[in-house]
Amino acid sequence: MIFTIDQWNSLQRDEFQIGAAPRGPRELGRNAKYVLALPAGYNYAFLPGYEEGEVILNSNPLHTSD
Repeated sequence: MIFTIDQWNSLQRDEFQIGAAPRGPRELGRNAKYVLALPAGYNYAFLPGYEEGEVILNSNPLHTSD
């Protein structure tokens, strides 16, 4: 998911919601204009390999530049 900084800030203030998940998207990275995020239910089904995906995501693999 891609948000402008203003959209992301509004989302964090609960001014709007995306989807039916009880929590919002997870920030992956940002630059001066945009926030890149992962949808809240991306691993809802816990398909084979989801653990490896979590390890990769927790290592902060995304690097943005301005």
